[in-house]
Amino acid sequence: LNGKLIRVEHVNAALNSQKEWYEREKEEMAKRVKQLEGNCEELRNALEVSQKSRPVTAETCAGSNRDPVGTSGEILVYDSEDEGGGNDRGGYHF
Repeated sequence: LNGKLIRVEHVNAALNSQKEWYEREKEEMAKRVKQLEGNCEELRNALEVSQKSRPVTAETCAGSNRDPVGTSGEILVYDSEDEGGGNDRGGYHF
C-alpha cells in the first residue's frame, strides 16, 4: 500500500486500540443509560405523587377557560399577556 509494508503487529495494535476504545465507550454508554433510567424513574414517581395530590381531569384542564370545551365546542387559547381577560382579542379559536 503506497509502497509501505504493513506488518501484522501494526494491524493487531490498531485493532486492539480500536477494541479498547469500543469497550470504554460501551461502559460509558451503559453508565449513561443507567443514569437516564434512574432519572426517568424519579420523574415517574414525581408525576405519580403529583397526580395523587391533584388529579388532572377535564374539569381542571378547562376550569380556567371562560368557554370550556363542551359548551360551544370551541377551545380558546390565549397569549400569556392576554390570559383571556377583557375581550377575545388575542385569543385563538380552534
